[in-house]
Amino acid sequence: MLGTRLQKTFGNPGQLYNVGNAITLFGGIGGALAAALGNGSNLTSATSRVVLHLWGSPSALALSLATLVFFAGGAAYSAAWKGDGPRPDPRLNKIGDLLSGVGAMVLGFGLFMLGNAVLAICAGLLHAFGKFGSALGEGRCLRLGNNAFAFGDLCKDLVLVSRAPALLAALSGFAQTLKSGADPGLILLATSVVISTLYWALADILLLRRHGVLMSAVRRVLRLSKTSTAE
Repeated sequence: MLGTRLQKTFGNPGQLYNVGNAITLFGGIGGALAAALGNGSNLTSATSRVVLHLWGSPSALALSLATLVFFAGGAAYSAAWKGDGPRPDPRLNKIGDLLSGVGAMVLGFGLFMLGNAVLAICAGLLHAFGKFGSALGEGRCLRLGNNAFAFGDLCKDLVLVSRAPALLAALSGFAQTLKSGADPGLILLATSVVISTLYWALADILLLRRHGVLMSAVRRVLRLSKTSTAE
């Protein structure tokens, strides 16, 4: 299975989520410090800049709280996937989903206060819906055409899909930061956002179910590719 091979290479989903969370947290702190020190501020002023970055406004506080909740969710996923078996502990995995859903709602609130409604909807509401659906949608099925899919599997797919706008925004922000010749602090912050989003997306892939829409589509494409190659 793809997820098993990826997990052996990169670690379990919770570890990947928390690597991304750590990159975001320390990238933001490092960016704030670098920006302040680069402008000639002393260490005390630079530390105040970090405090402002973390909780100096309602939006900053919301983003910091979301990060803490995401760390807790990552820890729950790590505990769920700690065993050697192919499947995680369902109770701990559900706790990870619920915590991630709460974190996504808080994140969306912070992004909305920053004026980024598109990311608030994608990285916040869609992501939260996917996580809550993954936790609470087991046993429910939806029929798409001639195929029936578990509602929880579809919600796991939605979580990964919700990363696409966030990744595009992160890459766009990174490109604009480089193009504008911004200070190293902003470049560090933009870089950390791109890398962390990739880590989170990889963790989402590990959580996909084999019979979900995305994994089924991937298998179908691979079969068609093999058939075309054989011909």
